[in-house]
Amino acid sequence: MRRYLVVLVLTLSGGCAGSSLPFVATFENYEALLESFLGVPEADLVSAWGAPTQSYSAANVKVLTYRNVRQAAGNSFSCSTTFRIRDDIVTSYNYEGYDCRAFKSEIPK
Repeated sequence: MRRYLVVLVLTLSGGCAGSSLPFVATFENYEALLESFLGVPEADLVSAWGAPTQSYSAANVKVLTYRNVRQAAGNSFSCSTTFRIRDDIVTSYNYEGYDCRAFKSEIPK
């Protein structure tokens, strides 16, 4: 019985890394979430994400950065996401951090 439990746990944990299951937060889902904001007005981005942690403007380009840090089991997990906006339209993004994950349900249809 113990052997089957170990196999089941390894199978489930291995399957989660690239999973498209709706209850698993993944980097792939986060990428799809960010992609959904390309080409949308800045006001729609701020409406969905709230006020940015940091912003910067130069010429006709604006940079909005969102930082999220959470504590779990004595560890710190973070995600920093930056959107570039030109002429009030989101044109690109980048992100870094272990906590840059999203659930499939968070991606707009």
